[in-house]
Amino acid sequence: MKRIQIIATSDIHGMFFPYSLTTGKDFREGSMTFVSYLLKKHREENPDLIYLDCGDNAEGNLAELFVSGTRSLPTIDALNYMKCDVMTLGNHEFNFLPEDRDRMRKKFKGTMLCGNLFADGEDNSYLPGSTIIKRDGIKIGIIGMTTPMAGVFEAGKPTIKGFHLVNPLEVIRQEIDSLRKKKADCIIGLIHEGVNEENGIYGTGIRDIAAEFPEFDLIIGGHDHNPIECEREGDVLLCQPSAYARNIAIADLCFEETEKGYVLESKSLTQEVCYEEEDTELREHLSRYEKKARKFIEYPIGKLTGESLETAAKIKGISPFYTGSVPVANLVGEACMYCSGADCVALNFGNEYASLKNGDIRLKDVVGVYAYMTGTISVYELTGAQLKTFLEWTAAFYNTMQDNDLIPSFDEARAGYKYPTLFHVLGLCYDIDITRKPGSRVTNIRLINKNEYRNPEYNTDGTLSSSPVSDDSVIHFGTNPYYMRQWIAEGGCLEGLSPKVLYSSKELYADMGTVHMMVLYYIWTVMKKQLDGNLYQYKAWRILTNGNENTEKYRKAVELINAGKLRLYCNENGNTNIKSISADDVDAIERRRESVVQWRHWLHAHPELSTKEKETSAFIKKTLEDMGLEVRQCENSYGLTAVIEGTGEGKCLALRADFDALPVTEKTGLEFSSVNEGVMHACGHDMHTAILLGTAATLCFLRKEFKGRVKLIFQPAEEVSSIKGAAGMIEEGCLENPRVDAIIGEHMWPELEAGQIGIKKGVLTAATDRIVITVSGKAAHGGLCPQNGVDAVLIASSIVVALQSIASRNAGPFDNFVLSIGQISGGTAYNIVADQVVLTGTMRTVNENLRKTAKRRLERICHAIATSMGGSCRVDYNGSYEMIINDGNMCDTVIKAVEGMNGEAEAVRLKNPSMIGEDFSLYAQTVPACMYCFGTRMGDSDTSTLHQNTFAPSDELLEKGVDVMTEIAMKYLNERG
Repeated sequence: MKRIQIIATSDIHGMFFPYSLTTGKDFREGSMTFVSYLLKKHREENPDLIYLDCGDNAEGNLAELFVSGTRSLPTIDALNYMKCDVMTLGNHEFNFLPEDRDRMRKKFKGTMLCGNLFADGEDNSYLPGSTIIKRDGIKIGIIGMTTPMAGVFEAGKPTIKGFHLVNPLEVIRQEIDSLRKKKADCIIGLIHEGVNEENGIYGTGIRDIAAEFPEFDLIIGGHDHNPIECEREGDVLLCQPSAYARNIAIADLCFEETEKGYVLESKSLTQEVCYEEEDTELREHLSRYEKKARKFIEYPIGKLTGESLETAAKIKGISPFYTGSVPVANLVGEACMYCSGADCVALNFGNEYASLKNGDIRLKDVVGVYAYMTGTISVYELTGAQLKTFLEWTAAFYNTMQDNDLIPSFDEARAGYKYPTLFHVLGLCYDIDITRKPGSRVTNIRLINKNEYRNPEYNTDGTLSSSPVSDDSVIHFGTNPYYMRQWIAEGGCLEGLSPKVLYSSKELYADMGTVHMMVLYYIWTVMKKQLDGNLYQYKAWRILTNGNENTEKYRKAVELINAGKLRLYCNENGNTNIKSISADDVDAIERRRESVVQWRHWLHAHPELSTKEKETSAFIKKTLEDMGLEVRQCENSYGLTAVIEGTGEGKCLALRADFDALPVTEKTGLEFSSVNEGVMHACGHDMHTAILLGTAATLCFLRKEFKGRVKLIFQPAEEVSSIKGAAGMIEEGCLENPRVDAIIGEHMWPELEAGQIGIKKGVLTAATDRIVITVSGKAAHGGLCPQNGVDAVLIASSIVVALQSIASRNAGPFDNFVLSIGQISGGTAYNIVADQVVLTGTMRTVNENLRKTAKRRLERICHAIATSMGGSCRVDYNGSYEMIINDGNMCDTVIKAVEGMNGEAEAVRLKNPSMIGEDFSLYAQTVPACMYCFGTRMGDSDTSTLHQNTFAPSDELLEKGVDVMTEIAMKYLNERG
């Protein structure tokens, strides 16, 4: 059996280093330098792997700066450095002139494909449609195509002049036949199309292509930016890497050699995130591009005074661009109207949180306010009736608000489109009443009266001066011609219209006719580098709702959403706010919060010792079943597992809580103190379990918003490792069916302040060994003939003293090492030389080599002393815990989740491991894991620690605990899944 590994990227969009040149901020979610690090790591195991790129790499993040008139391009340079074997053109490679694409082709050292691109009047494709890569005697056939929509996007521009694109369905058959004649052992599609067809055109999605051509073994797609780990169309595997180099797709192909050649026996797909570590050599290699780009974007073009052009999101997750007029949009609109002569301009901004701060305005700021580098403006003549038709179409972006709804929400199909489909029509006043059905929402349409700079004029009462728009008004309407072509096409909101074109910035100014250049010109020349932010603060359009924003329920909903405790509805593709948050949702959150407190109280009041947790297990089981979950009871313990299914394929994340108690008599004085005498939840397991139950209830509510699945693991017997709490559950398959990809656990941590989450990569807790030293001597009368005995007490005393030399002479000064003898028992009477003494203690280490050394020294000391004094001894180790070794990547996920909670929790990087023991370590030895520490200390008076009879974390921490664990689960499943 021979294995061929294929790694693919797509839609890198100029992210050649981890910095967004359009926002001026670090972008640690992906870059080509991260991809290169992973490629090198995979090549160590598979030197002959094949690297493919599915296009859209040269446009975005100001990589365009290097396309024309330069010797090389950063993204092509990086692909060459990473030894990319094949790339296909994406639609954004058609943003550039044909000679620029030719330069890309000549600079690229691999094979560039695009079998559906033809020069006008030619029968053969301009670029090859397929190639064969040979690895270890196996022939891998690659077919490369791009979306025919690129021709639509660029229609009428010089970027496509002399060329045309055809539907891939028209040319794939001949490429397959060609590869078969060349005896390719498998066929892979590298096709820059999304999984599903675009604009209802058959053949513009890789699912269509797989259905038409089952000869493909695998198709790698791109274009729509939605990462797809693995889907099937018949026997064809489909995948799509994430955009901006966030993920790589990994295909493993296994071939069996037969008399007739190699046969593909198995194939699999997965994805791997790219933000862990950079290839510093590639970063240095690309530094000349980075320096030039950074210098360019930092160039000052003016100064903003007065009010800043910033608009904070009132509701987390809902851009202010979706709730009404935005000052920075007003600026862009006025610039475009000034330069084009339009009465109004329809723009979608892409960057949904664009803003300008007071002070110097730099080129990067201008680029950041409008996402589309190549966006231009054409001006069309419309009637007022046609303008209203367009406004009604854009207003249909919103769902109709019902009486019980609190938050305006978005139409799922419109919100799911890869580009924003809500347009700001700048230069107009209008209202959108979303309590009405689409088609009858837009009212009070008026043209804003403007001065020579296109700033609004005002009435004496401070209101905007405006003129009504009637159905027969003549409106000079500006927008990007790409969108106008869509609107007037079949199925568009202005279908069949042939508007008169009054102006085209592209025709007049070529590459200088972009929206960015209009804003630059407006600031630099028209406003003479001095921009008064007060001029752009007006509210020109607004959304009319049902008035619920004036209620206490609305205020509570906003509070819960902003705190991350109530989430906007999403679909399986991550499209946000597709259904309104209602008053019922707020009530459900309140009920869940109350339930978590009640669950904790019951658990704390009814503690059970390890292996005796019958009632606790039954309580957990019933609570989970009441959530609608199917619960599996372990056969040999009271352990429980349950699975929460998300939407779509993805990873499986396990969340673990332990629920046994300790033999401690409680002295907390709580109203819900233990009713079981001598038994207490003195280690916080009642908190662990209640928090996981609350997380389960929350994730059941959110199951449509994450991919993959969550496995809940409720574990008994953590406190007595010899009973095999975690080990027993693992033996019974708690990490299988479905197979767990990673696991998360928490531990109450009184050393940290409440709200702090402690994370430590690597060793978190010590390996703990319970030592039992049995010293044997010979009994004799202690007064008459002690010389006839062998005193086990004396031997044991010598051993206790001598064992301290291990810490002082075998452990280094900076080693974490503890060896304590806690119990001595032996002898039968005060006047009898003891014949047996048992020493019981604990040894704790965070270094496996030191652990082994210390064990050897301990045994030698014990045996040597006992033998030298005429006795003997036996050393036993039982009840041991291994070290918890936290996975670095999982720790990063926890840190990102906590730091994304708007200050609701604080991520604390712990420096030193703890010397406690925890059998979570066994899970961490099996799958990537992270146990985090949950701070419980509330003020200086709270001094109780773990295993004390006064340890009682506050109920106030439960809600935060649920929020943290939920956020971690969502972060892992939606980013890593």
